Amino acid sequence: MSAPEVASPVLPAFGGACLTGVVPGLLHHLYGGEPLPAWMPAPVAEAVQIVLLVLDGLGWQQLQDRAAVAPILRSGIGCSITSVAPSTTACALTSLATGRPPAEHGVVGYRVAYDNEIMNILQWSIGGVDARTRVPAPLFQPCPLFPGSPEKVSVVTRYDFATTGFSAAHLGDAALHGWHTRAGLVTGVRGLVGGGTRFVYAYYDGIDKVAHARGLGEYYDDELRDVDRLVGDVLGVLPPGAVLVVTADHGQVQVGSSVEVLEGDVMDGVYLISGEGRFRWLHTRPGATAAVAEAARDAFGDVAWVRTKDEVVEAGWLGGVPSTTVSARLGDVVLARRNQPASYHLCVVHDDALQNISHVVRGQDLFEVTHLHVLLQRLLNLPSPIYAHHPLLTDETGRRLSKRDHAASLRGMREDGVSAEEVLERLRQLHLRQEAL
Repeated sequence: MSAPEVASPVLPAFGGACLTGVVPGLLHHLYGGEPLPAWMPAPVAEAVQIVLLVLDGLGWQQLQDRAAVAPILRSGIGCSITSVAPSTTACALTSLATGRPPAEHGVVGYRVAYDNEIMNILQWSIGGVDARTRVPAPLFQPCPLFPGSPEKVSVVTRYDFATTGFSAAHLGDAALHGWHTRAGLVTGVRGLVGGGTRFVYAYYDGIDKVAHARGLGEYYDDELRDVDRLVGDVLGVLPPGAVLVVTADHGQVQVGSSVEVLEGDVMDGVYLISGEGRFRWLHTRPGATAAVAEAARDAFGDVAWVRTKDEVVEAGWLGGVPSTTVSARLGDVVLARRNQPASYHLCVVHDDALQNISHVVRGQDLFEVTHLHVLLQRLLNLPSPIYAHHPLLTDETGRRLSKRDHAASLRGMREDGVSAEEVLERLRQLHLRQEAL
């Protein structure tokens, strides 16, 4: 069973409840007395001091799914907002600090094209070489930072971020107060608000780091518990009249072993690849964009939204029409990874129960979703089959053999006159263990 078709992705709500409206909304209200956006939590209206705590990678849905793990966070007043596209840290944090969409600030991904090379934004490097001199941050990202603040903003962040090119791009000349440990973040906030600072921007990256390294399992839950205590500690040092606003730059999804390899017809007209795993840009040779887009749709249309750059801009993914300079940082065709909707998993669980399925044997690539299926079965009071996950058949590059890629099937080989012995020999050549045959 395949996942139902989802026509289009959720786009950033530019001009509404979006990451780009957080900092401008807070600062224009705090310093200028302007009305808060309607989606902003009501207690902010009475604040005389504001601490904005940015928890990198903590999405709204992740928090809803783990209410018991983070009681302090869940006790707050708020709502979900959209991030930007792509919702990677480099792009999202820049949109947060500037209040501008990616099309305007130009930090359009984790890895972007620069003079036909790939620039790593977080490392601010090209080819592994420090690019702070070659690519000055104020020229690369020209938008004003912290709009609405009449004074230099105080930022409490990791001490080793102070001199990076990315900090210069998305924090500018802010007064940086570095922390070495989690407790140091609390200490920094306490000193600033105690000294009368009206707006403090604090940043913590633990959630994002653990999610990338360990996924959304027990390590993630333990980190979220610790982050919840951090939020409580920050609340504990705020004086009367101060409000803590918590936001994230983006959320996380569990990918597991689901990895797609770009090859074959898709890569024939490609000379450069940028972006990140879930928002991959292909840079095409002259005249090859249409062919690459068609090949990508044929190969990956069931797992990714495939769009040309013109289609992305026209649909408003980037929040406007990028300048020639910013456009050159983008590829010509993007593959934006889809998520399997919950309806797919509900259908699988329902159909298994309806057909009295007692044993489910499937590929290792579906191992990560089994816990979700078992949870749904318990919630719906349905029986749980016995699950087994077998290794995947792969080619010499490690890519799984699949119908989508027109890999040879047993039926096709039988019709071609291939004997059982020849099939077994081919399997052995794929380095499968004899006992797995």
